[in-house]
Amino acid sequence: MAGDKPKYCREYCRPSFAQAQPPCDKCDYAQPKLLPGNYEAWELWNAVTTQWRVGSMGILLGLDYTAMFAVADILGIDMTPAILTKIRVLESKVIADRNKSMAEEGEK
Repeated sequence: MAGDKPKYCREYCRPSFAQAQPPCDKCDYAQPKLLPGNYEAWELWNAVTTQWRVGSMGILLGLDYTAMFAVADILGIDMTPAILTKIRVLESKVIADRNKSMAEEGEK
């Protein structure tokens, strides 16, 4: 989570930070390199992360797949089983993290 990063990383990783690459090679918070086979899935993921179906009490139910397929079509991304699987892995991770966060908040 972004809030877990040291202040240095949060400031350095801002999109508007216009300086040389930060020295993140050995940092525990460095983002992994994106493999070429994941570019389309990552592009689609970034385009649909606002398309969540939300239940009562703010519980994430999952992505709106109708919207996701429409966005994929607009972006010219063929919705293959491999891309759908990659999106579903990311989706399940976000849901799990959100549920964990909400459970921890409820314990406070």
